[in-house]
Amino acid sequence: MTTYMFPRAQGTTRAYSKDEIAAFAARSGWVDDVAKIVPETTSIACLNLPWWGDAELIVANDPTWPGEEFTAAWVLSERLFRLDGSSPPIHAINGRIKPLINKDNVLSYLGFFCWYVCSERMPFAIVESVNDPIFPLQPGSEKFDAIEDLIRPAELLEEREDGFHCEAYVWYSDALFKANFVVPPGGVVAMIEDEPLVQETGANVRLRLEFSEPQDSENEMPDKDGNDA
Repeated sequence: MTTYMFPRAQGTTRAYSKDEIAAFAARSGWVDDVAKIVPETTSIACLNLPWWGDAELIVANDPTWPGEEFTAAWVLSERLFRLDGSSPPIHAINGRIKPLINKDNVLSYLGFFCWYVCSERMPFAIVESVNDPIFPLQPGSEKFDAIEDLIRPAELLEEREDGFHCEAYVWYSDALFKANFVVPPGGVVAMIEDEPLVQETGANVRLRLEFSEPQDSENEMPDKDGNDA
């Protein structure tokens, strides 16, 4: 089974066995009181998140769940933290487990944070080429060629006292941005600058992490002062 986890993900995903899925279902319960995890139809994959030691990202999908395509995600480190598209769960994990962010994993952490902090069910998706699995435009579509020449891999620019300064190309809503981020030791990512490159493409990267309507006020990327952008 292959399950898309997040941009810049490092390591190898592992699929749960049916017995593991049954045990996880007993622990996690229903998802939003709507979706049930069952070994016969649910697929679960996990991936180690090195900045939190032995913590694992757990992602579940099931074609029988109601409505549009939906992904349920958690971080497991002794207890379960449900990732619902807002930033508080990630802040709660960072408060419980001091993140060990370094030059080798900072871009992976940035990809994780930007993917799982959504606004209106759209992540701040880091794209590094038009061949990325999440890239929303098809070859031959309007503006594809221009974007193909613009995108570059995410880059760690330098480490300063306030954290790691990074540059990445971000797809949000129907537009491509060039963005600069600061990833501080505490893990609260801040976007300090963004430059719109291509807009009104008509293509979105959507990520549904909860059945209920998202609370947009909680889901926006913080700026350099820690305020919602």
